Amino acid sequence: MGDAAAVHAASLVIDGTTFFLTSFTDRLTRAGVTALNLTTAWPDDDFELAVRRIEDYYGLVAREPRLVIVERAEEIPRLKQEGRVGLVLAFQN
Repeated sequence: MGDAAAVHAASLVIDGTTFFLTSFTDRLTRAGVTALNLTTAWPDDDFELAVRRIEDYYGLVAREPRLVIVERAEEIPRLKQEGRVGLVLAFQN
């Protein structure tokens, strides 16, 4: 079991389907999450609501230094080294 834990600790762990994040929690650290792919705007959102949801995530990152908006895939390994969690803003439909 120790080998599996070591592999997990050294790996980039990206949650590919996250629908909500309202704050940083220690659960992210315990799970070893490196990045979250967040469904930012929902299929039925109009333009204004979609923009507000994006603003909400930028506001969360501004308040929480352990979170970072990911702009390039190359940033993710650095976030792992820094002990921070990246947020990939994604859309559906």
